[in-house]
Amino acid sequence: MGAHVFDAALSLRTDAGTASVTLRAAPDPGALSFSQTSVTVTTAPTSVTVHANGKSMSRGDTTIEVVQADTVVASLVVTCIANPVIHIRGRFQARFATAIAIYNSSPMYTADSEDIGPGWTWALEGEPGFVPPTGNVPERIDLPVGRVIRFNDPVALRTHAAPVVTTVDKISGETKTGIQVFTSGDPVIGERANLGPNTYFAGNREIDPADPTPEDFYDDANEPMGLFELHIGDRFSGASKIGPFTHKASFANEHTRTPDSRPIATGLEDATAERLEFGLPDLATFSETRIDLLVADYEALPPGDSPQRRNIARRIGHLLFAVRPAKRAAVTAAHPNAFVPRVPTLPLGWTKKEVFNGKVDADLRFEADGSSVIEYFSLFTSFAFQSHMFSFHSDELCAHHISSVRADPTAGPSSLAFPELATVHPR
Repeated sequence: MGAHVFDAALSLRTDAGTASVTLRAAPDPGALSFSQTSVTVTTAPTSVTVHANGKSMSRGDTTIEVVQADTVVASLVVTCIANPVIHIRGRFQARFATAIAIYNSSPMYTADSEDIGPGWTWALEGEPGFVPPTGNVPERIDLPVGRVIRFNDPVALRTHAAPVVTTVDKISGETKTGIQVFTSGDPVIGERANLGPNTYFAGNREIDPADPTPEDFYDDANEPMGLFELHIGDRFSGASKIGPFTHKASFANEHTRTPDSRPIATGLEDATAERLEFGLPDLATFSETRIDLLVADYEALPPGDSPQRRNIARRIGHLLFAVRPAKRAAVTAAHPNAFVPRVPTLPLGWTKKEVFNGKVDADLRFEADGSSVIEYFSLFTSFAFQSHMFSFHSDELCAHHISSVRADPTAGPSSLAFPELATVHPR
């Protein structure tokens, strides 16, 4: 495909007056190329582009120098990388019914009913339902049905739940001696990352016999993300390819479309490492912290029946069997007959993770706007998406994730075959 370069912008200005300077790289294992090397600099910013023609040997082994009359007046250490990977992390909200409840139901407390059915997730009085009242059966996998996974902008976020925010937190890339990670150096870092407006966990079980059947259905922890899309700010977006409809599944885990690039999980895995990375405690400790906050809220409310008191009492009831026996005894002793024990959050939902793997290979859009990483991505037609999703708690209907997206080397030029496919990032 020939040579490709990915320019980074270098902004130069003086504190006062005008200066004639020369740009150079020393040392220069990345073989940097500048758009100009002789520059007249004023108090107004002057932009010069620079790109690497190869990968660094190691982190920070290349230095850009600004020279005035044989004196180095400024310098910047950089690393020249190839095959960049965008890393995304944060919290997400997922409002959906859980087994053994009907998958397209909205188990909800009301002023007149405490019956939320057999599952372990639930909506509080006054919250919106998990699914729309009609049109909630995915008879075709490209139909929106509610149950949306939100990486940002949660709906009816409950008190004491941490913010639901997902951003690009770093990129990584190859040098000649290994992988290096960067938390600055490209404007894509810090961008908000979102799934599509209708992306959902498409397990689609248990099925109400009175409903039409969904196009496909999956065993627990083996479901795909339905209507998958990925958006990184306004710089990158895409979806997963799905082929035309041919039939409805006749057994669990049957793929009905060819191709089907949607991210899909393959069972539960231990999430200890991820919980440690996020600083999350064990489930009992997390639940005890939460129940203490809710009890304080309950005590601060005026006496008498109200939606607020009912909802807080319900949340406390769901936590009673997620805390240690001593905490449960203390809470119930301090408030006799105030809280009814209810089904707790699923322990495996906290300690385990689902790892989703799929592709972003449809409806691709790129707007680099100064990002050499996105400029690199724009040469490719398929991207591998992976997400480790872990530590879900029913009290807040939120969980955590560590995700990434990388170019598929078979769907574009290879930076290993073309060493000039390198980008410059500050150390």
